[in-house]
Formats: sequence, C-alpha cells, structure tokens
Amino acid sequence: MARQLVRRTTLAALTTTAVLGLLTSNASAAEPEPFARKWRVVVKCQLVRINPYGVLKYIDGTGTGTTYNSAETNALQHVDTKVPVGHYKRHCDDVLVERFIAPPAPSVALAAG
Repeated sequence: MARQLVRRTTLAALTTTAVLGLLTSNASAAEPEPFARKWRVVVKCQLVRINPYGVLKYIDGTGTGTTYNSAETNALQHVDTKVPVGHYKRHCDDVLVERFIAPPAPSVALAAG
C-alpha cells in the first residue's frame, strides 16, 4: 500500500513538472525575435523532363534563414516542391540575395533636471 502511494505521488509530481515546463516554454516561444531571419535568397533552376528528354522551363524558389547557406538551402527545398514526377531540376543559380540589417535601437534621451 505504501509503495503504491509513493508511486502515485511521484507520478503526480513528474506530470505537474512536465506540464509546467511545457507551459513556460511555449509562452516564451510565442513571440519571435524581430529580425531573426537575416537573409533572403531567390534561386532559378532549369526544369528537365526525363523522357522524352528536354528542358521545359525555369522554376524559382524563395528561402529565408539566419545565414546565407541556410537561406539558400531553404530556397532549393522550395524549388524541390515544384518539381513534378518524371522531372528533375538542374543548374540552380541565385537570382536575388538580400541581407536584412536590424534598425538601430532607439536612443533614450535623458531628461536633465
């Protein structure tokens, strides 16, 4: 009887701790940090049909990220979503690369007095 009481008490304490941990972590993650994504990349790739072989058109994709490489990877993954079955992409080039710089923090004027 005593073991069951200890198990139930321990289980209740662990459950409460886990729930409180989830609530506090979600509350802080609700507001994204401004200017968290600093790069934007647009890529253009050829869309090639496998059979019969031929270049059909160009497709583009956009990606953002905290670094240039992560933004480019996200852009290439966006292009992958546009490639139909029986086709593939090749010769991807950057069309647009933008870097966003956070505006300076507003200065607080001290009141003389």
